[in-house]
Amino acid sequence: MVEKYENLTIETAWNLYGVSNGVYSLAELNKRVSSYTNKNSKKEFENYNHVIGCIIIKNSVLFNESEQVSLSQYGWEIPKQVVKYKYVESIQPIYNDEEQSALFQLVDDEKQYKHTKSKDRKGQHRFRNLIMRAYDNKCCMTGENEASVLQAAHIQSYISEASNHVQNGLLFRIDLHNLFDAGFITIDEEYKVRVSVYLNSQYYNKFEGCTIFLPEKENLPSIHSLRWHGEYIFRK
Repeated sequence: MVEKYENLTIETAWNLYGVSNGVYSLAELNKRVSSYTNKNSKKEFENYNHVIGCIIIKNSVLFNESEQVSLSQYGWEIPKQVVKYKYVESIQPIYNDEEQSALFQLVDDEKQYKHTKSKDRKGQHRFRNLIMRAYDNKCCMTGENEASVLQAAHIQSYISEASNHVQNGLLFRIDLHNLFDAGFITIDEEYKVRVSVYLNSQYYNKFEGCTIFLPEKENLPSIHSLRWHGEYIFRK
């Protein structure tokens, strides 16, 4: 359902909602709005200060294309300027055929996936157990060992069960997991915490530059996954 509507500049929309805008970077959001404006509006594009309408929804449900029906069947009409479907490009892990146990690299995948935040992910319970064992049941940033507040986070966004690789995971306390997914914190290629300039909190800012607790060498977080998160999710 629709929770609220806001008129925001492109930059403000990105700072507030990040990848929930349907793209992986501020530059891409700017590019898409520019393209749409030049084709469909008489108003001159104002770069990052251009105002866009943001519809905030919650409790949404996504259906497979085969299950979708045309709204015209119900007598509904939607103005052509309203984007009716939102797709985002995803990046998925590619594994070496000869050694399935190692996560080697992430590459751009030409296939497009519908963006979903569904918690009903295949293999999620197994993935959590895998990451809990790898990190000795401790949050990688704080050392918290209370299992009820620990969550396994995917570094690269979940696409399929292939995403549930130990090297594509980190163990966080719940609040830190939420901040990581929202792009307010990331882990760099030296396994150090980076805190976004948009996170105004003395408590969380104290983690800037701290090295996370690491698992055994064979379970170390993939550098490629961390690079992906830093480039596409982290709010710089």
